[in-house]
Amino acid sequence: MIDETVAVVSSILVGLAGGFLSSWMAWNASGEKFDIRKHGNALITGGIVGLLGGAANAIVATNMSTGQFIIQLVFLFGSAFGFDRARSNASDMVGKKTMAQMMDFLNSKKNTKTAAEAEVKS
Repeated sequence: MIDETVAVVSSILVGLAGGFLSSWMAWNASGEKFDIRKHGNALITGGIVGLLGGAANAIVATNMSTGQFIIQLVFLFGSAFGFDRARSNASDMVGKKTMAQMMDFLNSKKNTKTAAEAEVKS
């Protein structure tokens, strides 16, 4: 049987590790300059996933065996990794879509202004 405090603390640590690994792999593949803010977001996401998993373990599965707990930690690690990748990809997608919409709007205003100037000149 695993103590509830040990379950929550170890779940948070495993969540942080999953978020960090996701962030580190993305940074390593991008070739960008190191930005602590991006890594901080990943650690926050991983910590929240770990906290939720640990709290669920402490409330629902109070008499879990050590083997079951280790399996849960492996799944928490993968969940933190996956949630951080999904969060990162979603923010990139929204940012690119917003930028494209803004450029379309500005181009349509420019075209309207050009057409109005052409009418005035003729």
